[in-house]
This record gives sequence, C-alpha cells and structure tokens, in this order.
Amino acid sequence: MTYRSNPRSGVPWRQDHYTADDGMPDGVVGDATGGAFARTVGSGDVSTVAAGVYRKKGCRFRLEIPQTITTTSSGSAQTWLTAIKFDPRPAAVGDPITLVHGLKAAVEALAVDGVEIDPIEEFTRPGSGAVPAPTVASDRRVWVGDNVRARSLTHIRSTVSLGTVAVVDGGQAWATSGVAANTVERFLRTLNNNIPVWQSLDSPPAGPLDPVGAIETDTDSGQYELLPRYQLLPGWTRIHFRVKRTSGAFTGGGSGTNWDLLDIPNPLARPGGKRELLATSQGMAAPSVKVIVRASGLIQAVIGAGDSRSFVEFAGSFPR
Repeated sequence: MTYRSNPRSGVPWRQDHYTADDGMPDGVVGDATGGAFARTVGSGDVSTVAAGVYRKKGCRFRLEIPQTITTTSSGSAQTWLTAIKFDPRPAAVGDPITLVHGLKAAVEALAVDGVEIDPIEEFTRPGSGAVPAPTVASDRRVWVGDNVRARSLTHIRSTVSLGTVAVVDGGQAWATSGVAANTVERFLRTLNNNIPVWQSLDSPPAGPLDPVGAIETDTDSGQYELLPRYQLLPGWTRIHFRVKRTSGAFTGGGSGTNWDLLDIPNPLARPGGKRELLATSQGMAAPSVKVIVRASGLIQAVIGAGDSRSFVEFAGSFPR
C-alpha cells in the first residue's frame, strides 16, 4: 500500500492511537507550497493525487507515493470527491485513516457509525465523451500549522507551512518602510492563486484611496503597478500608495508647498488630527518626502526646496 499512518513506522496501530482525540485541529500539515494532496489531471479519466501528510485525531496519515485515481463517463455531469476517511471501529480492515475517492454521494455515505470524511477536493466530470478539468474543481483542503510570534513577517522563514498563524507585534508595513509601532496583527499563511501569501486575519483591505489632483498610479517606466489602498487596524489606519504626476514632476518649493495626492474616502479610517509621516520617492533608501494626512482624509506630500520628483511612495500606518 502507499499508505503509512502508524504513529511510528513499523509499529502496528492500537485502538488508543486513534480514539484519544487531543483536541488539535485536523488537516494537511507540513505543506509550504500547497502541493500536498493536490490533483494533477492526466490523460483521459486518470488523475494523480500528490503525496502529503494529514493530521487526524492526533495521528498522522502519510501518503508516501502519489495515488492514481480514475473517473468514469456518464450521460450527464457527475461530481467526484477525494477525501481522508477516518474509521475508528475495531473491526475496520487495514489502517483506520485512508485516502478514498469516488462519486461524491457514495463517499459521503461512508460517514456512519463514527466514520469521518474530510474532503480534499471535489470536481465535476462533464457528460459522456468529456474528461475532468481543473477549472471545475473545488479545493477543500484545510491546512494546519503552528502559532508563531514575530516583530515582522520578514523574520519568519518563507518555507513556513500553510495554516501557520503569525502574531506580528509592532505592526507590519506593506513595503520596506513605515513600520507602525504599538500594533498587534494576526496573519494566516494561505494560498492566493496558488502562491503562498500572508493574509491578515484582523484587517482585510477596506478599499482604495481616491486620487486627488493631477496624479495617477504608477503603471509604466518599468515600475510595478500598485493600487493605492488602505486598511483598518485596531486604532490605526495603514495606507500604501505609489503615485506620479500625470505630466512633469512634483517640484519642491519648501515646507509651504503641499501636493494633494489622495483622499481616504472612509471617515472611520481618517485621523482625529493632522499626522505627519515620512515617505520615500523613486526608490531612494532614505526618507526624503514628508506625507501629511489631514483630519479630512486628504493625503498630501511636501517636497523639499529645489527638489523635483516624478514618483512619491509611502507604506505605513498612523493612529486614528
């Protein structure tokens, strides 16, 4: 068999190994890329489920060799399900934790007498003459990781497992500058378009900033494109933008020249009074531009006398 789910290799299962639930969550473990138990469509009705490790009831089920699964044609579309099956009954044949695959209704019907079915993926096979396609699949994997605490997400290794929850103490800027102090935010390591990313659990994006004056977001000159946006944190607002003049440049005229850049449309995200912050411009390492956020939500840039810049960039937070 391609399965090995013993607590230790070569040690037979005992009933207490899989009936003593330790209360920890069940799911895929040790997967940093999203490749564990992922299905690859092959030729015709043949697919392959990748190797992986699944935590269930305190024990670990390891699929050591990729598993081949097949579907069959029908006159109409049918939904298929790949899942982890947990069978705690003493009379169960073989390992109590196995990978199962079949028509969705048939697999779900196995969940009787204490048997549990944890879905991995379901997909719909079109009618006769067609084959399964990834575009009709629904990924139902749950990833389980550790809890970590760090000063910045950059302090956590990039190969951390999906499902990891990171508590960032001190704030986490969206770029290399502007780290806010005295903020705590939780992030979940998950997939976004099959790319591992950190997703905030406390402050989902609240919306874009509105351009003000003769500026636009940076979309050319070989620079990355970035939509100006803001987030709400407990007691703080985070803003992130890169803007440029529609023509010419921002020309410095001393502290009395303020360029209107953006507006924070949500009144709840605006500061109670004027906030003065430092930003960078055109890739400069040192802070070189002052950003003013007014109580009205207006964001302005102050360029030093005699200075001329095309772009202004800022990433950071301010208290409300």
